[in-house]
Amino acid sequence: MAVVSIVRVRQERVAGGYDLGHLQAFHRAIFCALYPWAGQLRTLDIGEDGDWFHPHHRLKPLARGPSGSWPTTGSYAGWIGTASSAA
Repeated sequence: MAVVSIVRVRQERVAGGYDLGHLQAFHRAIFCALYPWAGQLRTLDIGEDGDWFHPHHRLKPLARGPSGSWPTTGSYAGWIGTASSAA
């Protein structure tokens, strides 16, 4: 299901400015058939096999990057372009 969603997202594009809300829209578009919470920020800390993921209360600051401000459109756009072309 997720593979089909990724193909659809690549064809139809998800409108936005590559900020946190836009990345959440990508997540929702890809995983909405699998998870009812797709596209929402976690409100709990979770992990797998004894390894904890980034604490939920740090997700928004993490998305802003080390400078404390949102990355430019080109930063996320370049990352997503690189990730999709490597696939």
